[in-house]
Amino acid sequence: MNAFSHRDKQRIVVGIDFSDAAHTALAQAEILAEKLGVGLDLVHVCDPSTFKPALPYQKLPDLEEWLHQRYSEVMHEGQRHLATLATRRTAVGVAQTPAAMEAGNGVAAALADTTVDRSHFLEGRPARRLSAFCEENRALMLVIGAHGRHGHGGLGGTARYLLRHCGCPVMIARDVTRVCTA
Repeated sequence: MNAFSHRDKQRIVVGIDFSDAAHTALAQAEILAEKLGVGLDLVHVCDPSTFKPALPYQKLPDLEEWLHQRYSEVMHEGQRHLATLATRRTAVGVAQTPAAMEAGNGVAAALADTTVDRSHFLEGRPARRLSAFCEENRALMLVIGAHGRHGHGGLGGTARYLLRHCGCPVMIARDVTRVCTA
């Protein structure tokens, strides 16, 4: 029995934060899903802890209400973006990310009439929620984008956590507009 004998039940999970790197990850995941004949789960995780006031500011009038309102707006916008990505039925490629178009990048992956099968908007710590989602759903693979803005080989905390703790293979797609070509 080979690794893909249960592929009708296995899926590729794409962690998306709406960055150019995440769009590159989605394009790569679509190619893999097509070749392997598996479905895609698009997952966005919104972290409510980023909208809690730091200790010295907790007593400011209306701050907590303003942060709650802002978090609600961010959640609504994230859900809208996720729905848009999940329902599109057009060709998707690296060259179609905003930064790639701006940079004039000629790299393109043409996928005709592909779609994300399922989308999920979750709350919590992104790395932990993505890892748990992959485990709960028996993901074949997790694909995420790397921004390349941090040390540690261009990997941020989320990517490093997932490489160490995720129970399935993790593919990290780099935003090709940020990679040096020297």
